[in-house]
Amino acid sequence: MPEPRAKTLRVLLARYAEARITQAHSRARDVSGEIDAIVQALCAATSTTCVQDAIVAADLILSQPERAAAGKQRTGIAA
Repeated sequence: MPEPRAKTLRVLLARYAEARITQAHSRARDVSGEIDAIVQALCAATSTTCVQDAIVAADLILSQPERAAAGKQRTGIAA
């Protein structure tokens, strides 16, 4: 299975973090369905079965030097 794009992983991780923060601080808004959908997408993108493993896998993928260099080349960011 090909590795997911770095941008996709960053977006999923950010959405997950935002939903968890909202869940922790807002009693009025139920975000459990949103969290479940994000977890499912993150697990599918990383070929894992639980959110903890998905976060670890995403971090490992994003920390690979060649992925970071490729992302900088596409965005024009100098090293």
